[in-house]
Amino acid sequence: MWNTRTRTIETMKESKTISKKREKQDKFLKALLVESGVKSRACKIAIVRSRDTIYRWMSEDADFKRKVEEVYQRIRSHKMRKLEYSMLTRNNPVDLIEHVEMTSTSEENLRLAAYLKSLRKQKNARHGKRY
Repeated sequence: MWNTRTRTIETMKESKTISKKREKQDKFLKALLVESGVKSRACKIAIVRSRDTIYRWMSEDADFKRKVEEVYQRIRSHKMRKLEYSMLTRNNPVDLIEHVEMTSTSEENLRLAAYLKSLRKQKNARHGKRY
């Protein structure tokens, strides 16, 4: 009987720890989105000790890792929309090097650069300018 009671208490403690961890992870994800993907600032807001904790959570929990990747995807798509808007509305050309850093791989960088060049060509064609 005593062993059953001890196991029940241990299970309750473990579930509280897991729920606190999930709560901290959710707080971190929201802060990460607000801070545009800067992990150190998101850690301070979510009161997580260090980025090492985040990396440990990502290695242990595939669902958390997927959620972090989704946040970064949302940030990138937001930056793309913002960049597209600035390309279509402003007269001055946007510096490609400044905005290429928002992607993570070189293949994505090449696609982004080609996309930006095509936007610039479309804009210039509308205004009768040469490329």
